[in-house]
Amino acid sequence: MVEAWLYLQNIDGRYNGCMEDEWGWSDIDVYQRSKPYMEVISPAGGRRYGTRLDFHMGECDCCWSGRVAYAYPSDFRYSHLFSTQSYAANQWLLIAFGVHDYNYFWTNDMSCDVAMLNRWFMHRLAIRLTGAP
Repeated sequence: MVEAWLYLQNIDGRYNGCMEDEWGWSDIDVYQRSKPYMEVISPAGGRRYGTRLDFHMGECDCCWSGRVAYAYPSDFRYSHLFSTQSYAANQWLLIAFGVHDYNYFWTNDMSCDVAMLNRWFMHRLAIRLTGAP
């Protein structure tokens, strides 16, 4: 298996939103997520995610804001990831690392404004191949 540690430095990581209830029957679901990932591209091996932000808000007449992973600019955060499967010894792998952000909302008779600014610098990357001796 491939084991990786991503040492990420926060450049900017803010999220926020506001909802306003309109007249009549209303409903809303808001999701804001940020997940570091490791994907084995070749041979095809799937993508494995960590979590930095998993925010969900239901119906309310409110506003919110926060920092992704409670990180301010220049703060560091680790992500520890494993591949989805194991690979043979001496096998070449093409691996991608990154951060996947997701902003989603569904509304019925409500106003919604959401935003996420999420920038990280990958300061270090450590990879280890683990397996049985």
